[in-house]
Amino acid sequence: MRTVRTEPTPQTIGQHLRAVRQKRGLLQRELARELGVTDSTVVHWERGTTAPLPKDGPGIVAFLGYLPLPMATLGEKLYAVRFANGWTQAEAGAACGVSEDGWRAWEGGATPMPAKLSLLSDLIERTKLFSLRTNDQT
Repeated sequence: MRTVRTEPTPQTIGQHLRAVRQKRGLLQRELARELGVTDSTVVHWERGTTAPLPKDGPGIVAFLGYLPLPMATLGEKLYAVRFANGWTQAEAGAACGVSEDGWRAWEGGATPMPAKLSLLSDLIERTKLFSLRTNDQT
């Protein structure tokens, strides 16, 4: 009986990047060039010593073809919106008419006022998070 080795399911953004990069036969420096970051940045992401910032998100999503983030909670969905758009918390807050502190609180688990929930739902829909969310492509 032959043992088949299966790769573990990627858990971190860096693991997703490594899996897709290797599947495509790319070197870390080639991925770095494609994403506009340094070679060492990609090495650190893949090793899990650092994580990409939201400003790097659009390039990562374009490279992967999906959004490699959990989206179970509202806070996770809001972080995913920022990541997919490459926004700071201030930019995300401005997109829905709240302060940076307000957005930060929501990302951290605070419950928005009912009037803002509809606005956030619209923002999540416009970002098309759920059409980006599949890691079956790794």
